[in-house]
Amino acid sequence: KERGYPKFANRDFKKATQLAPWENHYQLQLAKSYEDTAKKHPKQKGKYTTMAIREYQDLIKKDPINPWFQARLGLIFHDIYKKDKTDEKSKKLAYTYAKNATDSDPKNPLFTLHFGHLMYSYRDLEKAKQYYKLTLTYDYDITEAHFNLAAIYSEEENNSKTIEHYKAVTEQLNRMERRQKRRKIPGAKAKIETFQNARIKLAQYYLESMDLNNAKDLIEKIPVSVERYELLASYFTKINQPKTAISLYKQLNDRLNTKKYDKQINALTK
Repeated sequence: KERGYPKFANRDFKKATQLAPWENHYQLQLAKSYEDTAKKHPKQKGKYTTMAIREYQDLIKKDPINPWFQARLGLIFHDIYKKDKTDEKSKKLAYTYAKNATDSDPKNPLFTLHFGHLMYSYRDLEKAKQYYKLTLTYDYDITEAHFNLAAIYSEEENNSKTIEHYKAVTEQLNRMERRQKRRKIPGAKAKIETFQNARIKLAQYYLESMDLNNAKDLIEKIPVSVERYELLASYFTKINQPKTAISLYKQLNDRLNTKKYDKQINALTK
């Protein structure tokens, strides 16, 4: 399985379940292996997804209070629905299994977070907020909950709440980066990259609010990117250094092979 041969893994996990049918662990590994096979062999995705579903359903019959089996089925049916938005049955099953997992272990932040994600993807924003807030009650440092709450509050034009949660994300990014310098943590780099948009959004807010010192400090932490150049150009415009701002906009035009920033350049040259 770890070497990327899920069909061989299926054979061996299947044999293990036959030799020890009372061991749910082997059956769980078989179900996960079927999921891997579905991903690795897209043309047979339907077949192996169905096989995984059957294993999880059988596990739930054996152990109906185990939330992890319910959670896995919720994810599978949600994935099916994402690929076919007319499949209301899969959407309903995704909701049911994810809710069952959350209800089985209601103070587990991973399940409340997952259910919040599900509600967010289904555009039930009030319920998404409810479960993201629950998640933060149990574990305030779960970055995803802060990030998505900020996005929801932004849609609702609740500026103070949006900024509150983006600040929480940026503080967590700062801590992750300090830890990374001391000791490399697997997965941390990807997570840091994923949530850089919080810094971008917060820097934009600081610029609009003329909180220029905080804006500059934050921009300096954003990796080299189009967004960083845009923010820097805006910053230099606001501190009345038009030549520097024009230079940045020209670099963006050149590197992106565009005339997108001509309007800003023309405004600064008048």
